[in-house]
Amino acid sequence: MSTEQSVDPHLIEQTKQQIRSLVVEIANLSKQDLDVREFYGAFLDRVISALAAIGGAVWAISEAGGLELQYQSNLRETHLADNQESLNAHGQLLQKIVASGEGGLVQPRSGDGQNGQASNPSDFLLILGPIKLDQDTKGVVEVFQRPGAPPTTQLASCGTLPIARRCGTSWKASRGWRTPASTRAKPPSPSPTKGAG
Repeated sequence: MSTEQSVDPHLIEQTKQQIRSLVVEIANLSKQDLDVREFYGAFLDRVISALAAIGGAVWAISEAGGLELQYQSNLRETHLADNQESLNAHGQLLQKIVASGEGGLVQPRSGDGQNGQASNPSDFLLILGPIKLDQDTKGVVEVFQRPGAPPTTQLASCGTLPIARRCGTSWKASRGWRTPASTRAKPPSPSPTKGAG
């Protein structure tokens, strides 16, 4: 009995078509004259929908070097901000993505978070990717995927998130990376509704 799950080629093709459709939507979105909240809201909602995820967040590096929440959807559902230990572990994970400039899938309840190690203390698969501008990491896109997502969903995340990030980066490059202080969110007290905290 094989422990590998087979993936239906028809589902793979369907997933690729959904990714292509998402790329077109986000590319068109990136050409629109939207403010930060409107763009991130529309951008993240499309990525979440394409991945059938429960939520996500967009983080930007602040002038002080920390990460600031720009937009979120259902962040409270992850319970990442329920206690200081989870908050610290999640923060370390985001900083690791910024420092490495590499994204990835982080399994639920992975890592121990001890001694400043990055870990995922949530019950969700975290799909993380850096937002880059001129090879510099300027932020992180994070998607909260439900546990036990089928292999096609994980496959889709590997194709969708990098493409979506590039479209988001294109939007940011055309408008300048900095965001007005009045539009910045103040983590870690995320709102249970969509928006920037």
